[in-house]
Amino acid sequence: MAFSENSPIVPGKRGINENDKKTDETTHVVTSTSDIIIRNINITLISLAAITGYVSKAQYIHKWVSVNTVLPEAIQGVNASSPGNISQQCATNSSSDAENEYQRLSARMSLYFTLTEKMIGLPVLSLFGIYSDFIGRKPLMIVGCLVECIKYGMMSFFIYEDFHINYLFVCYAVSGLGGTYYSFHLANFASVADTTARGKQRSFNIALIDAVIGISGLAAQIAAGYLIKITGFVYINMIAAGLFALVLLSVIFLYKETHVKTKLANSAKSWNICYAIKRMTSLYTHKGQRGNMPLSIFLVLTIAFVLVYGMGSAKGDVEILYILNFPFCWSSVKIGYYSAVQVFVQTVVGIMLIKVLHLFTNDEMICIIGCISAIASMIAMSFATRDWMLYIAIGLGTMCVVPAPLIRGIFSKTVLPDKQGALFANIYIFEILCGLGGSTIFNNIYAETQTTMKGMAFLVMAGFYLISGILLTICMCLTSVWGTYNLFIQGGSEPSVNSRRSDTLSLDNVNLQQRESHDTTIKVKQETESVDYL
Repeated sequence: MAFSENSPIVPGKRGINENDKKTDETTHVVTSTSDIIIRNINITLISLAAITGYVSKAQYIHKWVSVNTVLPEAIQGVNASSPGNISQQCATNSSSDAENEYQRLSARMSLYFTLTEKMIGLPVLSLFGIYSDFIGRKPLMIVGCLVECIKYGMMSFFIYEDFHINYLFVCYAVSGLGGTYYSFHLANFASVADTTARGKQRSFNIALIDAVIGISGLAAQIAAGYLIKITGFVYINMIAAGLFALVLLSVIFLYKETHVKTKLANSAKSWNICYAIKRMTSLYTHKGQRGNMPLSIFLVLTIAFVLVYGMGSAKGDVEILYILNFPFCWSSVKIGYYSAVQVFVQTVVGIMLIKVLHLFTNDEMICIIGCISAIASMIAMSFATRDWMLYIAIGLGTMCVVPAPLIRGIFSKTVLPDKQGALFANIYIFEILCGLGGSTIFNNIYAETQTTMKGMAFLVMAGFYLISGILLTICMCLTSVWGTYNLFIQGGSEPSVNSRRSDTLSLDNVNLQQRESHDTTIKVKQETESVDYL
């Protein structure tokens, strides 16, 4: 291992290396205004397509199950038009018992589709993220858009031809083979990291992507409701396929690559599976790869992220089934308006509040506030019996989506520039696992408890948010104890000697101690070779 004159004598202290400061200032790519506009337009179109397809999924499953499932006479019970039961009906020809059974079957079917897509996409997405550090971000975006275009095109055909719903498993399997649209988002988050310096600005820019997604969702939620009511489920899936195709063309011809190919892109070593796994796990085994963040803090943040994202990913399907059921019995149009209000308040307003709160506190404290907001919202949702109560729950949950993007930002600020793809591969592995675990847990909870207490699933979610808040509080305490974590992420894009804790070793102190103890045995070589921590 060779050192330059300015290299730290203790190379493990990544957070206090002056050369690292210069590297971080010069390695991020400067993008033009047109590049940023193109990126945001692509994110908007992807969000429109994904949310449109997502809204139609739960409602199509519920409709298909209701129309094509023959229930035993014991479950069918009394006819819906019988006196005394009219107030409990959500459909003309379904008894309350029958509707409960349809809800249970719909929740299970939604879970099976999610498992198919995510289980296939899990290993694919992990490798895609790592390889993006070698070949760039653009190929990931292309693959993600392509498989989603194929997925929704096939779904349109199967629905139009009135094929059995089991044929949709093929669509979700194809999507999983390309990492789903998560491939596009993974590449976009890594691209933001490529084009911003470390600091609060990066975490806000990463959170801002969620705001763009939220704004796009406003139109998608309302339009999807009307399209389903007017045209059914064929055209809405064709529109989703068309939007993904449009983004695909935009990425191919207009998008500017933000990560230059490295020499490893053309070497056999970079495509070795073992080497790819080594790069992914280096975030846990090499302290320097995570910006000197102690492993204890890294793991606590990871667990908190898993819990927070798991609740967010599982809530959607359960919530739609919840408001389709008695006592709400909402139509697709009403669900669209409700979802639009929810997206605006919880995503757009919530993300904008991050900028205000950054003036007074740090990312961890904002995440804790978000967990408290989510707890209040889930409790209100679980006991809602009137339409207006659902909107109260939305208001209470204004900050509920904030923790997940901020934790992404915290991770990105501590990881080295050439490991951003590996980082977001790790994050999206957790997100897929969260989607699988969350859907499994909460679809089953709702399916088994909606006859006794329909809101039980939301109470369980509130409990998980409480655990997340406690973990984030522990993270803040650990941060204050270790101190080294803040070297890279507080203040501006770079740390300063004055911003360090008084008991944290500075570069000058490290050099002084080393020179006093090894002055006669160590000579610093005048070379420019960089240190490879792997």
